[in-house]
Amino acid sequence: MLEAIMENTEAHHAYLDSAMCFVRVNSTYAQGAGHSKEELIGRNHFALFPNPENQAIVEHARDTGDPVRYNAKPFEFADQPWRGVTYWDWTLMPVKAPGG
Repeated sequence: MLEAIMENTEAHHAYLDSAMCFVRVNSTYAQGAGHSKEELIGRNHFALFPNPENQAIVEHARDTGDPVRYNAKPFEFADQPWRGVTYWDWTLMPVKAPGG
């Protein structure tokens, strides 16, 4: 059911584990990132897309449990410089297991 929900939306969806490795992405996210799903799953987000500012934002959300939202946040793909500056809407929603 989760796969059907993720794949039948135009929104970019990615689930990362606490070590910032991709657990699941939908096709829209993979296409927008310029990689296949297979190239992303199991890889560390910030090894693929290094950005100290974004990494600090994501780690803060992970560590505090506080959601984060951005509209049109600029981003440059280090591995795809020909794309120039891209703009992304983000929602980071930390999900914790029972007991924290």
